[in-house]
Amino acid sequence: MLVNCKRTSFQPVNGETVLHCLVNGGYEKRALSEANIERNHLKCLSYVLEKVPRGKLDVNHRDKNGNTALHYAAKAGDQNIILEILNAGAYIGVCNKSSEPACADILQSTMERHLDTCIYSNGKMPRDETYALIFNYKNLTPHKPTQEQYVANSNDHFIEAPLHSYSGETMHKNGETDPLIYMSKNYELRPLLTHPIFTSYLHLKWHKIKPYFYMNLLFYTLFWAFLTCYTLLFYINSSPDNRYSNSTDNEVTILDEPSASSYFIWALVLVSLVLLILRESLQLIISPLKYVTNPENWLELAIILVTGVILFCGTCTSIRHQVSAISILLSWAELVLLIGKHPSLSTNIEMLKTVSWNFLKFLAWYSILIVAFALCFYSLFKDAQDDDNQFQHAGVSIFKTVVMLTGEFDTGSIPFLLYPVTSHILFVLFVFLIAIVLFNLLNGLAVSDTQLISHIEEKCSNAFDCWGLFPKNTKFSNKINMFQDIPDGKIEIYPNNGNKVEMEESSFIKNRKRPDGESCYEIRSIFMDPRIIKTARSIMFKCENEKSKEDYFASLTDKENEIRELLNDFKECLRQYKEINSKLGL
Repeated sequence: MLVNCKRTSFQPVNGETVLHCLVNGGYEKRALSEANIERNHLKCLSYVLEKVPRGKLDVNHRDKNGNTALHYAAKAGDQNIILEILNAGAYIGVCNKSSEPACADILQSTMERHLDTCIYSNGKMPRDETYALIFNYKNLTPHKPTQEQYVANSNDHFIEAPLHSYSGETMHKNGETDPLIYMSKNYELRPLLTHPIFTSYLHLKWHKIKPYFYMNLLFYTLFWAFLTCYTLLFYINSSPDNRYSNSTDNEVTILDEPSASSYFIWALVLVSLVLLILRESLQLIISPLKYVTNPENWLELAIILVTGVILFCGTCTSIRHQVSAISILLSWAELVLLIGKHPSLSTNIEMLKTVSWNFLKFLAWYSILIVAFALCFYSLFKDAQDDDNQFQHAGVSIFKTVVMLTGEFDTGSIPFLLYPVTSHILFVLFVFLIAIVLFNLLNGLAVSDTQLISHIEEKCSNAFDCWGLFPKNTKFSNKINMFQDIPDGKIEIYPNNGNKVEMEESSFIKNRKRPDGESCYEIRSIFMDPRIIKTARSIMFKCENEKSKEDYFASLTDKENEIRELLNDFKECLRQYKEINSKLGL
């Protein structure tokens, strides 16, 4: 009755909505006097979510700790309640005060079960041209609350409070890609990124980002080309100390005079360097913490520093060749990383970064043993008088030992004759522990990493690095947001029409008429990946088969109940018949 009453208010009380109370109430300990009272919180929750209009009840409302009803349901582990809240459109990326998203504690099986229900058809025949698959992204749509929220105190007097205030702290603003980035770092949830709901979203997101990605790639490619040309053609070959040569006592000959082409390339490098500095400064101003914690930004800062030395430090002749080598290495490495952000190449770059990082972590621990062997060799062979003895200094000994790790032993240059027994024993131990065991461990680690990345990243390329070009909560992020163009969070894909993607509303695409006469909007030149459609259809058919089986068993159960009722009625009639016969003395 209260739910159907128009005067019933569903505004939060003490920061909690009725959903918080229903979810938490199911796990509270009851008093002895209430032990026998039956309370079905799941049924009550389902009824409230079904009957209460979405405008009156916010399923994504956060309490004083920033937790939503989905947070509490996930922590309690009640899968049925989690599914009910997810079906109501709860956003899985909303974070609490601990920066923990709502999807953090949801089981993979539960999330996958819900995601399967987000793919369905429009009811047409599969052979029909208007047959469409509908992808519902309601759980990926960031929460957009109203400007003001009302919180009731214990006296039931409503207090108007700004939305951004929770105990004086600023609420966390969620970006569209936050839940996917979190899932990519979560070992349990990471396999879900291959689900068609996520892969289709990444596909659409890439088409939105693609123009900005190519613009950024074109800019850096020009900078890289100008810097490389200037370094190799002019910077290395010129030296201010050699520009003048005295041929006689009274005659001076000018050598290596800079040409007009060198000044032109120098100017191009300078202009591109200024633009690069502006780009990095903008990123630093918009998101300082994110910028500082990204190692790739440090690489770009090093490129800026080295380029500045090349352009403006004309007196640094002693380090000219070293600076040239460093600039080429850094600029080319940045180009590889930037090209690797393309979805078709991101898996390979992700393998390179992951394997390199795991190698470094692994070697950091075993470097103690490597340095120990290096110092042992130094102690044994430092007094050897051979010309090719590379163990006379501790630093050189460590370098030689690291080279030996790769299998380059060069035993002919090792003076075993000084201490033949001890040196041979140490060398055999080094070969066994370091060159054989450790090196094979590293190879096995690399193989396992590449297999894991290939499995996870095959369908959902690492486009998150591309999105990092545009920080959240800025005008730049608004340019690449998807859900501002999909207000209802749904898209339609027509498998019989080239996998064309359509949506009901959009602000950046053209209007057209569908074959059934309804107005819709068409995304220009965007067609879904056939592999995604194939996987989505298999999931949908599997769900339909499971649903038909459930309906069949439900109908059998209903028939069984009807037969039981008829049997009970027959037994009751038989009992009454016997009573009548007994009274009549028959």
